[in-house]
Amino acid sequence: CCNTCQQLKEAYQEMGIPYFHILDTAMQCRNSVGCQVHGDVLVSKVGGNVHVALGKSTVRDGKHVHEFNLKDVSDGFNTSHIIHRLEFGQRVPGVESPLE
Repeated sequence: CCNTCQQLKEAYQEMGIPYFHILDTAMQCRNSVGCQVHGDVLVSKVGGNVHVALGKSTVRDGKHVHEFNLKDVSDGFNTSHIIHRLEFGQRVPGVESPLE
C-alpha cells in the first residue's frame, strides 16, 4: 500500500486504527520516528530555562504550558526524549562538558 511513512499513517487513519504503535517497526517510518531537534539558541547571560517537551508552548492563565492532543498520547505515541548532547558556550578542546 504505502511507500512513505505519511502514506502509511493516512492508510491507518482511513481505517480508524491508531498508527503510533507501528512507527518504530514500519520500514517506511524508521528515519522519521521521534523528536529530532537540532539547533542553536543564542541567549543573554541571565537566569532562565529551556524546555524540550511534547506539544506546542502557550500561555494559559499567566502560566507557560505545553498543549498536545491527549488522544495521541493514549494511543501509544512515544513522548520520551533522549538528549545526546547539550553544550553551553564555546567548545574547548580537551574539556569535557559535565553533561556528557
